[in-house]
Amino acid sequence: MSYELSAERSRQALQDHTARLAESALTAGPDAPLPTASGWSAADVVEHLGQTQHWVAEILERRITDPTQLPTEMAALPADSRR
Repeated sequence: MSYELSAERSRQALQDHTARLAESALTAGPDAPLPTASGWSAADVVEHLGQTQHWVAEILERRITDPTQLPTEMAALPADSRR
């Protein structure tokens, strides 16, 4: 079976995987250690992936094609880490 990559399929996959990550992180708790990422907690991974997704979204929204124009700062995190 062959699958065609499309913007909608990619968006849906990101949304689905992000929801599964959020569900897993809530179940495990923010301080849960990650056996596959020594020294990282569930909260660390959620923070890292959230900031990365925000960074990529900015690139897509601004339609950046020139690497010199890539965002250089990460998104500010909410004061309440439970959000």
